[in-house]
Amino acid sequence: MKTKVKFITAWFGSHYMNYFDKWVTSLQRNAEFDFLVVGNIKPNIKLPKNVEYMHMDLMEFKKRLSNLVGFQVKISSLGKVAEYRPAFGQMFQRELQGYDYWGYIETDLILGKLSTFITDEVLSHYDQLFTLGHFILFKNDSEVSKLYKASHQLKNVATYRDAFRSNAFHRFDDGGISSIVKSFGKFKVLEWPEIIADIDFRVFPFKMINDENPRIFAYVDGHLVGYHCKNGELSDKKEFLYIHLQKRRMESVTRDTNFVIVPNKFLPLKSLTDKDMIKKSQRTPLEWKAPKNQIRLLNNFNFSNIIWFIKKRFNIHDNGKLKH
Repeated sequence: MKTKVKFITAWFGSHYMNYFDKWVTSLQRNAEFDFLVVGNIKPNIKLPKNVEYMHMDLMEFKKRLSNLVGFQVKISSLGKVAEYRPAFGQMFQRELQGYDYWGYIETDLILGKLSTFITDEVLSHYDQLFTLGHFILFKNDSEVSKLYKASHQLKNVATYRDAFRSNAFHRFDDGGISSIVKSFGKFKVLEWPEIIADIDFRVFPFKMINDENPRIFAYVDGHLVGYHCKNGELSDKKEFLYIHLQKRRMESVTRDTNFVIVPNKFLPLKSLTDKDMIKKSQRTPLEWKAPKNQIRLLNNFNFSNIIWFIKKRFNIHDNGKLKH
């Protein structure tokens, strides 16, 4: 692959998730792509050649971003950092020198073989690839990288000033930035949702947001394959770009680099032929509970969001005066 691509992940906190090693394995097996992990926790495993760690604490992150946009940004929680990812093209401009595309990804993914889908030919036609905040790519040029700053009057879409000055969540890193890029008309955006295994966290079985049929997944030699499963039988084999395990507590039963992914565990690859295991993997355990207060839209409906909505709806300045 001739096109150079670099993904950035920002992670601040006290620890990585317990399957961080599997996330890194899925990065390593995409040697055609480079990855930069920015955060305050140095990984406790050896990183492969295509994965770089850059130490930065949260205060330094906030200062760097505030200097870039010219005002003090708000970081009310570690999750708020995600809203600032559309600015990474400018914020990490030095680290992205020499790359044709840049993007951001989350750490609750297992990547499949990216080059199966993201090819030189595909990249040559688009300014943005994918529109979900856990995995987005942009063309690395000055015009595209500053689109997050664009002024607009889009309904229910915050401007970067609204999003960055607020403690509330505005989904600026997925629906927000994608709507802004599309609104210009001249920039080409590829969504391609059918190759993404975006798992619904509100139910135990692996049901994708765009597919109600339960699946299990196998990660084999860098490829991520999903199967529909019914009565212990597997069917409809399909390869995916990645699986998004959002808000899932996952137990790692195997250290193998090839494995099966069921709704709460990583299992040895041989489990794929175990019909009883497949049946069991689809039964919701009695102790399982859907994550509370984690549905982003519900969780975000707070006082700050109400104030932002009123200002947006009635065209009011921060000083309380109507805009003309």
